[in-house]
Amino acid sequence: MKYWYSAFLLLVVTSFAHAEDKIINFSVQENIGLKEVPIIHVEVEISKTRDLYVALQDLDNGWKQITSKMKRLRKSGKYSLQLKVEDLKPGNYRWNAYIAPRGKNWNEKIGEQLSQNMRVVDADKYVEAIKFSNNDQIQKVVWPKVIADNSEYILNVAYAITQPRDLYIKLYNKVGWVELGSIKVPVAKPGEIKFPIADMIKVYGKGEFAWVANLSETGETEILGKKQGRVFTIE
Repeated sequence: MKYWYSAFLLLVVTSFAHAEDKIINFSVQENIGLKEVPIIHVEVEISKTRDLYVALQDLDNGWKQITSKMKRLRKSGKYSLQLKVEDLKPGNYRWNAYIAPRGKNWNEKIGEQLSQNMRVVDADKYVEAIKFSNNDQIQKVVWPKVIADNSEYILNVAYAITQPRDLYIKLYNKVGWVELGSIKVPVAKPGEIKFPIADMIKVYGKGEFAWVANLSETGETEILGKKQGRVFTIE
């Protein structure tokens, strides 16, 4: 009976240890060129030393495995691996990653295998094709209507551009529309930008304020399109 209890306890402890061990995040470039090196980013949570296995399959050639690599991980955290692959040809590939007990392999893997596809283009380096918009405009400015503490909040500005532009964001006090600060950010493609901002009460005190955003030609200050703003109160 004592032996049975000890074996059961060991099984429970081992199961809980494995349940805690997992790959949290796994990523690699979605597109690369022939002379670029794949860079694997992995974040793991482990209770003891584990072996990380990463393998590459050729999706255009019957899912044939091209290469694999094992890295021993001794603690939880984020890791990066550069895996140079010889004679990589244009086509579609898939990276797979899993963890296993030290000295073990797929047959005793822990948790689920994570995968991500990668495309190799017929060029030395992959250059992202930018899809510009038909006009230049600030699409939205997102910010809380009321700030009642010094916590961090996110200022989110979305924009459309027809070519690289300068994005201006200014803060005004609504009393006399006095400018309190500004920032210029070069933007190369349509999208959005987020700024974490804290200590608003500490820095500006109570009152009525407004964020105002606009676009300009690179190196210029003349406004393109319309300004977009967000009025808010600091209590």
